[in-house]
Amino acid sequence: MTINLAFKLALAFEGDLKISYSGGADAFNIERILATGIRPITVATTLLKPGGYQRFKQLAELLDSQLDNQETTKLDLEKLQVLAASALEDANYRKANKALISRKIDRKLPILDCFIAPCAVGCPIEQDIPEYIRLAGEKRYEEAFEVIVSKNPLPFITGTICYHHCMKKCTRLDYEESVQIRGQKLIAAQRGYEGFMQKISKPKSQSLVKIAVIGAGPSGLSAAYFLAKAGLDVTVFEQLDKAGGAVRYLIPDSKIPRVAIDKDVELIKKMGVKFKFWVRPNFSVADYQANGFKYVYLAIGASKVNPLNEELLKNNGIEIGDMGKIIVNEETLETGVKNVFIGGDVLAGPRSVVGAIAHGTKVAKAILAQEKLDVHQEFSGLLSFDKDKQLLEINDKKGVMKPVGDSKQEASRCLECNKVCNICAEVCPNRANLMISVQGQGLKNLNQILHVDGLCNECGNCATFCPYSSEPYKVKLTLFWSAKEFQESTNLGFFIVGGGTEVEVMLRLAGEVIKVKFDESGKTDVPIDGSIAAFIWAVVDQYPYLYKE
Repeated sequence: MTINLAFKLALAFEGDLKISYSGGADAFNIERILATGIRPITVATTLLKPGGYQRFKQLAELLDSQLDNQETTKLDLEKLQVLAASALEDANYRKANKALISRKIDRKLPILDCFIAPCAVGCPIEQDIPEYIRLAGEKRYEEAFEVIVSKNPLPFITGTICYHHCMKKCTRLDYEESVQIRGQKLIAAQRGYEGFMQKISKPKSQSLVKIAVIGAGPSGLSAAYFLAKAGLDVTVFEQLDKAGGAVRYLIPDSKIPRVAIDKDVELIKKMGVKFKFWVRPNFSVADYQANGFKYVYLAIGASKVNPLNEELLKNNGIEIGDMGKIIVNEETLETGVKNVFIGGDVLAGPRSVVGAIAHGTKVAKAILAQEKLDVHQEFSGLLSFDKDKQLLEINDKKGVMKPVGDSKQEASRCLECNKVCNICAEVCPNRANLMISVQGQGLKNLNQILHVDGLCNECGNCATFCPYSSEPYKVKLTLFWSAKEFQESTNLGFFIVGGGTEVEVMLRLAGEVIKVKFDESGKTDVPIDGSIAAFIWAVVDQYPYLYKE
């Protein structure tokens, strides 16, 4: 609207008009605005988004060649007309669909160590997304594939047709577009599969326990994979001729090639999972138990073309409540019949593939917990990265607008939020949220966030962009500049009363106010949480300018 108004005014004055512009200038349009002769250009909105003042760097680099200090005599009407017309069609200015998507995750913001990858939390199986995207970007495809299959046994299927809940939580949505996570997964699968398959072998047996999985859809396959990976004897029983369930039999080849499904099934077979096809659909749990299967997982699916057979479930002792809801333990998906579990579409109705994987994973974890065996899911902690290089690259990506391009550059768009977040500090116009380096006491993040009460006007911008369902300016440890401000607030925080050989601090923790003294080494005279003590001492020792006049 603003650039079109500028064009109309310029047209009325035949270009002989000086215009100072403020109305949505950012890295995608500022070069073209300046090229019309409009100047000066004011930016504001873009600086209040993740990246914050760091966005100035990209703007300066873009304009460097045009800043020749020469005043233009007239506006370029032709360029201004083209720019005004493009603004009406440019996808960057169409906000309706994006506004419907909330990036918030259903978690409360912790006081300390809050860095989190919202994409990973948004995924029903919490895959290590930043890790495998970085590995793919470094062309370490086999390692990327190994990270993926540590939590997701169907990388080809989910790399092709997943609903990608993760992408709806991506921080990049507040820059321009989400990182193309699903596409990066598929690339890692395509390029890492062969090497990974050559080096793995069937896990050693850890138990004589036998498990029957009824149904070879995504949920059943996932449970079988994790159980076999842990060294258990698993057999999948399927009423049709091949594994894959609804993905194979209901989704056309044009949406997902059969070879993609076959590769995922081969991965599961490599874990030692056995398959029996053309099994009669009218199963009997008692028969499976009589044949030595200690655990039975019913992953039998349900859809419009394959509706739930309630009578069959009731005949097997499965309790069905009101509105046809199957009664299970929500934590384990175990039914009222001991060691019999049920999940996937038959329990939750038609859902995403990754949602079905989540059910299979939950059942596998429940069974392995009963057998006192490890699920063998974690991997990302074993990865080898050049940490200094990684941190420098993350910093270089902050504040840089970069649209989706070819697959090779997608890794360069991932902000790796679980390594460095600091969004609340970036988007605060008053710098009321500060990054504080705190060492020791088991703290994991690169830095912690300190809220400075005297700099905050409670605009709420940090709450808007924080991935948690919380307000950082109310949650984060707060530094107060006066006793009055400290007493009037309910924030967890502290007021530094005085210095000297001992630093006296008034501290509010869990609603209780206590007086704490720190000696010259940072030790306290009363016992308080070690991490909180380390944080306060870091402020006192390293950042005295924050509280001293």
